[in-house]
Amino acid sequence: MPPEYRLLLLLVADQQMSYKEIATLTEQSPDAVRGKLHRARKAFIAQFQKFT
Repeated sequence: MPPEYRLLLLLVADQQMSYKEIATLTEQSPDAVRGKLHRARKAFIAQFQKFT
């Protein structure tokens, strides 16, 4: 999984940051963050399923 995806997942799950907060932190639009998080979640699920 790309490092950017891991970072976004951690910011949402661990730090409980909003899309807007993450967008400000990463200098992206909230829509870009939302799209990348969607892809990150799909990548996480695919990675996880390899081990089950």
